[in-house]
Amino acid sequence: MTWAFELPLEPRAKIALLAIADNARDDGVAWPSRDTIAAKSSQSRATVGRRVKYLVEHGVISVHQRFREDGTQTTDEIHLNLSLTPEELARRLNDSRGDDADGDDDSGAEGGGCQADTLGSHSCNPGVAVVTGGGLHSCNPHNEPSLEQDSPPSPPPGGSGPLSKDDREAAEKRQQLWRRFLATYPGIATMDQQAAREEFDRLALSDAEWALAASGLYDADCRKLRKPPKNAHLWLRKRMFANFPRDATAAKASTSAYVRIDPASAEGRAVIAVCTLARASRPFPSSDGKMNYRGEITPQLLALADAPPRDGWLKISDRQQLGAWGGFIGKYVTTSRAPMEADDSGPFLWAPWAWPPRVDGTLCNDGEGGEI
Repeated sequence: MTWAFELPLEPRAKIALLAIADNARDDGVAWPSRDTIAAKSSQSRATVGRRVKYLVEHGVISVHQRFREDGTQTTDEIHLNLSLTPEELARRLNDSRGDDADGDDDSGAEGGGCQADTLGSHSCNPGVAVVTGGGLHSCNPHNEPSLEQDSPPSPPPGGSGPLSKDDREAAEKRQQLWRRFLATYPGIATMDQQAAREEFDRLALSDAEWALAASGLYDADCRKLRKPPKNAHLWLRKRMFANFPRDATAAKASTSAYVRIDPASAEGRAVIAVCTLARASRPFPSSDGKMNYRGEITPQLLALADAPPRDGWLKISDRQQLGAWGGFIGKYVTTSRAPMEADDSGPFLWAPWAWPPRVDGTLCNDGEGGEI
C-alpha cells in the first residue's frame, strides 16, 4: 500500500489504485471486480474504467482476462507493477503526449455507455476493446465483471479510419497466437505478462508463430536440463526462439490430416480428455457420429484414454507442472483459449495426474525418467 501512496498520480487514478491494492496479495496480484473498485474509491464504474486504462497505459498495472470452465468471463487478474518507482512514473508522465485522463468528464449514467467509457480520442463499439500503447482499454457496458476485453489493436496514431479486413484478421491471429504462447511457455507462473506481450507484439507475425512453435521445445529443454526458464520478455526480445526449428510444431500441425475417431474408442476417449484438459471444445462429429480430429494419435496422447473421471482430477499449481502440462496441451490442441485459471493462490489447471505422460505413453510421477 505504501508503494501506491508514493506514486505521483492524479487523485482519481491514485484512489482507484489504492482500491485495487487493498485487494492485492503481497506479490501484487488482485482480482477485484469493477463494482468493488468503484465502491472502495467512491467513483462511478465508468470512471473506474478510465482510471484503470490510465494506469495500464502508464505501466502502473497490467490486466489479464480470466474465464470459467463454461467459457464465461470472470473478474480480471490485475498485477501491480511493484518495481515501478515514483521517479520512473514521473518520467513516463512527463514523456506522455498529453494528460487526457486528468480532464475526463465523469458525468453520465452509472455504469457508463460506450462514450463514457472511452479514453482520450479513441472511440469504440459496445463489447469491443481497443489496444493502445501496450495497454488495453475496454468499452463493454453489458458484460463487466471484467475490466478488459481482448481485441485487435486500434489503427496507429494518425490513421484515418478503422482497421482493414486483412489487418483485423492479422490482429485476431496474433491474439490467438499470444494466448497459445501463454499456455505453452514454461514460465507462465512468474511471467511479466505485460512486458512479454509488448515484446510479442513487436515481432512480425511469422516470428510470433515461430516463437509459439519454439516455446514447447524450449519447455522440454528446460525440464530435460533441469534449468529455470528465461523471463518471457527477455526470451522474446533476444529472439532466443531462433535457436529452435521455425516450423517444428507449426508444420506438423498444418500437415496433419483429419483423423476420424469413434468417441467410445481409446483414441476418442484420449482426444476428449485432452480437449477437456485444454478447456477446448471437442472435435465436431460427422453425421455418422465419429469425431474429426486434426492431429497425430501418439502413445503419449493415448495414455489419456485411461485418465480418471474429471471429478477425480488434480488441481495443478506448481510452476514446473504447469509448464509441463502447457507444453503437452500445445502439442495436441489448437485453441485460442488458455487452459490456466487463477484464484487467490495464483494460476492453476485441472489435470488427471501431477505430470503429463511421457512420449512413450508411460505415466510420470515426478517429472523425471524420460522425455515428457
